[in-house]
Amino acid sequence: TAAVVMNSKATGADYAYAWNNAKIGSMDAKHAAQIMYDGADEATVSAKAKEYEALQISAESAAARGYVDTLIDPADTRKYVIGAFEMLYTKREDRPDKKHGAV
Repeated sequence: TAAVVMNSKATGADYAYAWNNAKIGSMDAKHAAQIMYDGADEATVSAKAKEYEALQISAESAAARGYVDTLIDPADTRKYVIGAFEMLYTKREDRPDKKHGAV
């Protein structure tokens, strides 16, 4: 998913911020509902899509499950990113010496 490409807590990110209106997921809620409830009438698919969006795709749901540290307003993005850089400026990680990354 995009979380792997853009980094996430699961892949070692120090901070994970999300805009409060973000949709976090690999598939649109309507398409997911159509796959999960194949053959169901349109009203059922629509209701299940709303339920799926609230439980699986919303930034609030991701924050509640610990995938996102803080929900931020898009206008405050710069402030949060600068703050994270300032906190991590002196961070050092002890890593073993390796000749190759895959070894």
